[in-house]
Amino acid sequence: YDHDVTVVAASGNDGMEELSYPASSKYVISVGGTNRIDLVSDYSNYGNGLDLVAPGTDIPSLMPDGNVTNMTGTSMATPHVAAAAGLLLSHNMDLTPGEVERILTKSAADIAFDEQDNPMDDFEEYPYDEEYPYPEEEVIPGYDTVSGWGRLDVFSAVKAFDRMNIPVERISGSNRYETAVKVSKESFTGSGTVVIATGKNYPDALSATPLAHKHKAPLLLTDTNSLPAVVKGELKRLGAKKVILVGGKSVITANVEKELKAAGITTISRISGLDRYETSVNIAKQIGTADRAVVATGESFADALSIAPIAASKTMPILLTKKNALPNSVSQYVKSSSMKQTFVIGGTAVVPDKIAKVFPNHKRISGATRYETNSSIISYFAADLNMSSPFIATGTNYPDALSGSAAAAVHGNPMILTNPKAAEQTTIDTIAAYADSAKMYYIIGGENALPESAISSLFE
Repeated sequence: YDHDVTVVAASGNDGMEELSYPASSKYVISVGGTNRIDLVSDYSNYGNGLDLVAPGTDIPSLMPDGNVTNMTGTSMATPHVAAAAGLLLSHNMDLTPGEVERILTKSAADIAFDEQDNPMDDFEEYPYDEEYPYPEEEVIPGYDTVSGWGRLDVFSAVKAFDRMNIPVERISGSNRYETAVKVSKESFTGSGTVVIATGKNYPDALSATPLAHKHKAPLLLTDTNSLPAVVKGELKRLGAKKVILVGGKSVITANVEKELKAAGITTISRISGLDRYETSVNIAKQIGTADRAVVATGESFADALSIAPIAASKTMPILLTKKNALPNSVSQYVKSSSMKQTFVIGGTAVVPDKIAKVFPNHKRISGATRYETNSSIISYFAADLNMSSPFIATGTNYPDALSGSAAAAVHGNPMILTNPKAAEQTTIDTIAAYADSAKMYYIIGGENALPESAISSLFE
């Protein structure tokens, strides 16, 4: 193990709850046997430490005299696993024994025998001595001591290996402003128009992605009182002549306009409102007539940014609402619009039913957490998405997902939000569900925003 040698060992053929040595070692892949009906064989030793099982009954085996005969036992099951390990190593000799074991166990097929599988379960249970209740031990979800992590599935193991080797490209800068510029450079060779939002707070910026997509423009960020030098450089590279500022002069001051003019920008416009809600309405008006729209809370950023690239690619404005009441500016816009369908993003805790029902033919897409909501959005629109190169950003801050959403919308890619500490299971499942289509993952933001450990946890 310490010398990167993957050892696979048979659990033993005594049908008892004890693994034989060396299968009992934690440094070994311990293998039990299954029978012809894909159940764990009664001869197969089991217990804590069993990793997985493989076919071990009536296996054609070569004898010393050159003849072939059918043999049975966990020693017949073990070569299947050893061969699968060898196949993985033939693709990548640098895999460690732990990585080989993880691929094989994570991709194994669940064949656990549940009580509901028992054809005799209509009969009265056998009595047992109350003095010896033998309480059930708690085990890790997906694991049991009889079949381990499941039956070997070589095809799934190879697919899992392929998923691990999909290229990952991180797009980041020394700060949020430079990261937005790097995203722009990755996706835009040039653009006469650029949308700029504040990098200091999210409210006005939440509805900006569909606006940027309408103008086929990147979405850059600025400081409140001054335009970062890196943004000035990007405006020059893009050949921009027109800039649309999103937000009032309290979030992007007149001094930024002055610096834009000095940088050669000839046309500067501003979309704002009395508050974030009116700003979202005014952006919607600029996008133009739409028969569909998105509704999200304006009191947090995650739900709006989860839907942003999808809303943009489908030319749907993002309208923001309060939790306790629908802002009058939004209500008036809905009444005067020709919308036929709306998508309400988030649960009733953020957009209550009394508000959702104001919107025509509304469909709620939500989850118990921001990450589950993100997964639900991707699942709902999956047929319309380009899953070949998903964008991934932290779900705990807005700037990276905001600038990345405009780039994702260009090619119809989704924005996957993930927990920067460790990926939630719902996010891991979403990555896995569309992994066969993926050719590249774009990570938006630096190590501080999304550490490598968080990225690695997505693909485990």
